[in-house]
Amino acid sequence: NVGAVQTGAHAIANTVQGLGVDDVSALRSALGEVQKAIAEAATLQEKQRSELLELASEAEAQLSRPDANGTKLMATLNVLAAAVQGIASAQPAYAAIKAALLPLGVTLP
Repeated sequence: NVGAVQTGAHAIANTVQGLGVDDVSALRSALGEVQKAIAEAATLQEKQRSELLELASEAEAQLSRPDANGTKLMATLNVLAAAVQGIASAQPAYAAIKAALLPLGVTLP
Protein backbone atom coordinates (compact mmCIF):
# COMPACT_ATOMS: atom_id res chain seq x y z
CA ASN A 1 0.00 0.00 0.00
CA VAL A 2 1.39 3.37 -1.00
CA GLY A 3 -1.74 5.49 -0.72
CA ALA A 4 -1.97 6.42 -4.41
CA VAL A 5 -5.38 7.06 -5.96
CA GLN A 6 -5.59 6.49 -9.69
CA THR A 7 -8.40 7.42 -12.04
CA GLY A 8 -8.69 6.95 -15.77
CA ALA A 9 -7.72 4.22 -18.18
CA HIS A 10 -3.96 4.72 -18.25
CA ALA A 11 -3.27 6.35 -14.90
CA ILE A 12 0.21 5.86 -13.45
CA ALA A 13 1.48 6.27 -9.89
CA ASN A 14 5.21 6.41 -9.20
CA THR A 15 6.62 5.57 -5.80
CA VAL A 16 10.06 5.62 -4.24
CA GLN A 17 10.85 3.21 -1.45
CA GLY A 18 13.15 4.55 1.20
CA LEU A 19 14.55 3.29 4.45
CA GLY A 20 13.04 4.69 7.59
CA VAL A 21 15.07 5.49 10.68
CA ASP A 22 13.91 2.29 12.38
CA ASP A 23 14.77 0.22 9.29
CA VAL A 24 18.28 1.66 9.11
CA SER A 25 18.76 1.05 12.83
CA ALA A 26 17.63 -2.57 12.50
CA LEU A 27 19.95 -3.11 9.54
CA ARG A 28 22.91 -1.58 11.40
CA SER A 29 22.23 -3.82 14.38
CA ALA A 30 21.90 -6.89 12.15
CA LEU A 31 25.13 -5.99 10.36
CA GLY A 32 26.89 -5.76 13.72
CA GLU A 33 25.70 -9.26 14.60
CA VAL A 34 26.74 -10.55 11.18
CA GLN A 35 30.21 -9.02 11.52
CA LYS A 36 30.64 -10.59 14.95
CA ALA A 37 29.48 -14.00 13.70
CA ILE A 38 31.84 -13.85 10.73
CA ALA A 39 34.77 -12.76 12.89
CA GLU A 40 34.17 -15.62 15.34
CA ALA A 41 33.34 -18.38 12.83
CA ALA A 42 35.93 -21.14 13.10
CA THR A 43 34.78 -22.73 9.85
CA LEU A 44 35.77 -19.79 7.62
CA GLN A 45 39.14 -19.50 5.96
CA GLU A 46 40.92 -16.21 6.62
CA LYS A 47 40.52 -14.96 3.03
CA GLN A 48 36.79 -15.68 3.05
CA ARG A 49 36.44 -14.05 6.47
CA SER A 50 38.17 -10.85 5.33
CA GLU A 51 36.12 -10.69 2.12
CA LEU A 52 32.84 -11.08 4.02
CA LEU A 53 33.87 -8.47 6.59
CA GLU A 54 34.73 -6.12 3.71
CA LEU A 55 31.23 -6.65 2.28
CA ALA A 56 29.70 -5.89 5.67
CA SER A 57 31.70 -2.65 5.83
CA GLU A 58 30.52 -1.71 2.35
CA ALA A 59 26.91 -2.32 3.39
CA GLU A 60 27.40 -0.06 6.42
CA ALA A 61 28.89 2.61 4.17
CA GLN A 62 25.87 2.42 1.86
CA LEU A 63 23.51 2.79 4.83
CA SER A 64 25.36 5.96 5.84
CA ARG A 65 25.01 7.61 2.44
CA PRO A 66 22.03 9.86 1.77
CA ASP A 67 22.02 8.60 -1.84
CA ALA A 68 22.60 4.92 -1.08
CA ASN A 69 22.84 2.52 -4.00
CA GLY A 70 19.87 0.33 -3.13
CA THR A 71 20.77 -2.38 -5.62
CA LYS A 72 24.30 -2.69 -4.27
CA LEU A 73 23.04 -2.67 -0.69
CA MET A 74 20.46 -5.40 -1.32
CA ALA A 75 22.96 -7.57 -3.22
CA THR A 76 25.52 -7.20 -0.45
CA LEU A 77 22.99 -8.01 2.27
CA ASN A 78 21.82 -11.09 0.38
CA VAL A 79 25.40 -12.36 0.04
CA LEU A 80 26.03 -11.78 3.75
CA ALA A 81 22.79 -13.51 4.71
CA ALA A 82 23.66 -16.53 2.57
CA ALA A 83 27.14 -16.66 4.08
CA VAL A 84 26.02 -16.56 7.70
CA GLN A 85 23.19 -18.99 7.03
CA GLY A 86 25.84 -21.64 6.38
CA ILE A 87 27.64 -20.99 9.68
CA ALA A 88 26.03 -23.04 12.43
CA SER A 89 27.01 -20.63 15.22
CA ALA A 90 25.68 -17.62 13.28
CA GLN A 91 21.98 -18.45 13.35
CA PRO A 92 21.08 -15.45 15.58
CA ALA A 93 22.86 -13.15 13.11
CA TYR A 94 20.99 -14.74 10.21
CA ALA A 95 17.68 -14.30 12.02
CA ALA A 96 18.52 -10.62 12.67
CA ILE A 97 19.38 -9.83 9.06
CA LYS A 98 16.37 -11.82 7.85
CA ALA A 99 14.06 -9.77 10.09
CA ALA A 100 15.74 -6.49 9.12
CA LEU A 101 15.19 -7.20 5.41
CA LEU A 102 11.45 -7.95 5.75
CA PRO A 103 10.35 -4.28 5.68
CA LEU A 104 12.22 -3.93 2.40
CA GLY A 105 10.22 -6.74 0.85
CA VAL A 106 13.08 -9.23 0.90
CA THR A 107 12.18 -12.64 2.25
CA LEU A 108 14.93 -15.12 2.98
CA PRO A 109 14.47 -18.85 3.56
